[in-house]
Amino acid sequence: MSRKSSVLMMFVLALALTACNSKEGAPGDKSKVDAKPAAKSDTGAVKVTTKVVLNKDIEAQVTGIASNCEVNVRGAYVTGCKNNESSKFNEFVREKKPKDAFETLTEMASGTDEKLAAAALSLLDSSMSYFDRPLKKDNASEAAYQRVLTLLGKAEDQQAVKLAVPATYIATLRGQHAALLKVVDGHKNNWVRVHAYKNLMTFGRMQVFDAVKAGASKGPADLTVALLGAPLNMYESTAEEKAGFCPWAKGYLGNADHKIVAAASYVMNRCRGEYIDAWLDEIEKRHKNGELKDRTLVSPMREMCFSMMSGVIDKAAVEKQCDRNYALMEKLTNDETLPGAVRGNALSNIGYQRRDKTSLDLMRKYENNKEPEVQKTAKEYIKMLVESYKLK
Repeated sequence: MSRKSSVLMMFVLALALTACNSKEGAPGDKSKVDAKPAAKSDTGAVKVTTKVVLNKDIEAQVTGIASNCEVNVRGAYVTGCKNNESSKFNEFVREKKPKDAFETLTEMASGTDEKLAAAALSLLDSSMSYFDRPLKKDNASEAAYQRVLTLLGKAEDQQAVKLAVPATYIATLRGQHAALLKVVDGHKNNWVRVHAYKNLMTFGRMQVFDAVKAGASKGPADLTVALLGAPLNMYESTAEEKAGFCPWAKGYLGNADHKIVAAASYVMNRCRGEYIDAWLDEIEKRHKNGELKDRTLVSPMREMCFSMMSGVIDKAAVEKQCDRNYALMEKLTNDETLPGAVRGNALSNIGYQRRDKTSLDLMRKYENNKEPEVQKTAKEYIKMLVESYKLK
């Protein structure tokens, strides 16, 4: 091959690689992704190759918090602010909606002044709660991504836990979940894995579902529980998305570990329809087999016919399923072979979901029950239904 042909071939290959890189990005938000992905070290940790110009307003507020508040460096939390500094940052965000907050905070959290770094990390952590979705997306820059993943890889103890959710949100918004999981899976703090995996689908959605399934199948149990909770952290899951995660979660209803079954039960509540029937079938079977030794499997039943999460669950379970739920809970309440805590919990599930005259009459039936937990529950709901709901 001639020298001219070799040069031409190298040029074509370079163009092809550039085109591939430009397609990487967070689901539905390709505008946030740079054409060139972050450089990675041999260990999988992201190298910081970008520069940050600090937002001076945010820098001043972090400095004020470090100077005028009590900052717990190891735990990265702030208390006792003299001039209400932490609330002022919230007000600033609501008013200005800065798009460089994450990169400013991660840059400051990377500094050598431990108190200043902890103050910045505290604000980054709290930002995950009060930044709305569009503002989170606007803030998920390449600079923020590189820094937060580097910080997570180095952090220990509570600081690492505080970084888990910010790192997960920012990385998945940038379509970089593989790099995130390499850091998370290699971290010595198990709570980092739990928090990261539980929030993996919030912005990663079904693009990360294979990783969720693989992690859940490997365990350990606390990680499986966290991963079963991942679909519940998705915003407004679609019918197509449910068709993916609902059958998967249903497969865990028969698991030997009750905490895993309980986690799967909450997903059934999101999925509705046939999945509610499968859930009821499982609890009835386990009752028959004498497996309801504590409240773990019974507690989730309270969510089946009651939801305060508008927009997450469109409607309560259909009437027939609710009636079946109430009948099962009453059956558990009457079963004297069950622990008192389980029986009381079952009765409480009825009152929690159905706040009407029918439940009031039912509670009065149990207000003098010889089982203390049942009696206590009945009296509490009688008081609530009469005083708060004005029933007679």
